[in-house]
Amino acid sequence: MNSSGIPVDTPMDSIGSFYDYKLIYTSATGYSAVYQAKKNNKYFALKAIKKELGNTTRFNELLKREFDIMSNVQSPYCVECWNLITDSNVGLCIVMQYVEGVTLTEWTKEQHSNAEKQRVLLEILDAVSDLHNLQIIHQDVKPDNIIITKIGAHVKLIDLGLSDNDTYIQKGRGFTDEFASPEQKAGFQSGISDDIWSLGHIIDALFPNKYSNVKKKCRKQNPNKRYKSVTEIKRAITAYRKWVAPVIIIVSLLIILLILSAVIYPKYTRAIEKLHTIDSLTILTNSLDSANSRMSVVIAEYEAQQNAASEKDRFFDSVHQQYDKVYNKWMNKVNKMKYSEAGAFVFVDYTKELNSVYETISANNPKWTKDLTIDYENYRTETCPKLSEKVQSKPTINSLLEEGKISQEEADSLHQLIWSDMQNRY
Repeated sequence: MNSSGIPVDTPMDSIGSFYDYKLIYTSATGYSAVYQAKKNNKYFALKAIKKELGNTTRFNELLKREFDIMSNVQSPYCVECWNLITDSNVGLCIVMQYVEGVTLTEWTKEQHSNAEKQRVLLEILDAVSDLHNLQIIHQDVKPDNIIITKIGAHVKLIDLGLSDNDTYIQKGRGFTDEFASPEQKAGFQSGISDDIWSLGHIIDALFPNKYSNVKKKCRKQNPNKRYKSVTEIKRAITAYRKWVAPVIIIVSLLIILLILSAVIYPKYTRAIEKLHTIDSLTILTNSLDSANSRMSVVIAEYEAQQNAASEKDRFFDSVHQQYDKVYNKWMNKVNKMKYSEAGAFVFVDYTKELNSVYETISANNPKWTKDLTIDYENYRTETCPKLSEKVQSKPTINSLLEEGKISQEEADSLHQLIWSDMQNRY
């Protein structure tokens, strides 16, 4: 049983000490170092605090936090975590599965078939989805945090040092700038949309010339316009394969048939002259017509599906523009507030106005009612914490008084103003 009370049956249960330590990774900007070590003829990875940082409470708590989050993860595509120990050589450390392989950054520099890259992409999506199902946000999904194993070329998602979940009051902060969402860089509270943004970069790394619409939606500037879950990304990828792949195959067959016709046609011509028949040429022509007809049908079906998706995207883009006007209006009001108590009713008023816009749109567009309801709840859930965070960043009346920025008389007047507002409302 590990320190979180989770029973595990791992190589750690055997008797013995670690030996043959080898430093294999040091974080350039973080606090951690990873060592390879042996025990009972098996390799382990030990994630510890960099020795130059010392045994400080702050870094110990960060390491314990990472272990607590990792110990709940049971996914074939995430690195396994077995224990948190104090080792005589490296100090407090997380004992993890040692994975031999290369990072996705290195793997994409090699030659791989589209089928291989497709499988790897789906495993990466499953890894992140498994975390989200446990209410865990990775917050640093990037090619260097994805290992492709030497045996089997399977995915192992690593480094949950910046991850976050609902358990912790103090939310994690940290990211890699190149792969971070705009809201991460702005310091807003983490959410699934952060990982969705990063997955857009991962898809681009594997398929720079494919899935352009999927990548574009993953990396929408407005998080409410991105995919709502990893499952939606997988559906979009699958839809692309379902419709585009048959078209490519049919076009390829058509080209082959055209080439064959150029070679075979002269022979058929001589046969026709001798036998006075055009049966063979008719068969070839009918085959070409049939292939071309089928290709036209498939392309038409695919375009119809894309047009329907585009219509929906355009509709919800216009919806979010209306929501954004309300949100920006109230965010501007909060920015002008001098003290946090002035924002006591911001959320009530903001939600009331936003809901009014939603109800008007929903009443005028009954065919989108269900999608509008889900989208509204997602938008409200995403934006309310941002307003809350901004309000809480303002000083309180009492703190202004203590700092001598306002007098006691001014403080009493402000408190009376807030009390009067509350009485008028209720």
